[in-house]
Amino acid sequence: MPIKVLVVEDDYHAQQMISAGLGRLQEVQAILAGTIDEARMLLQIHPDTFIIAIDGCVPGDELNTLPLIREIVKSGFKGELIAISSDPWYRDEMRLAGCRHECKKSWLSKLVADLLQRIRTASPPPVA
Repeated sequence: MPIKVLVVEDDYHAQQMISAGLGRLQEVQAILAGTIDEARMLLQIHPDTFIIAIDGCVPGDELNTLPLIREIVKSGFKGELIAISSDPWYRDEMRLAGCRHECKKSWLSKLVADLLQRIRTASPPPVA
């Protein structure tokens, strides 16, 4: 069963780059949301999402995803929440709001691969 990664990003070219990077990870199913409302809807459809990567400005150029981050944290989300804004100051604010990780968009697939490796290492398969 693939690990679901929800990417909240409004820029088409960034979506394509991120999707291509995540597509190289065999165990990952990328789910793309272009708006905050679409992200909320997709989280209801895919409650087993394990990683959520969020841009800071969806849509536009103003930091507007902090309420979504707080909402996800308040819901009890147990997975990994990643700030992927291009602006490092926005990423800092997103971490304060509840993101556990941050990276540039171009580094997301590497961070996801690292997180999945940590999970596999922490949870070895049962011995028969």
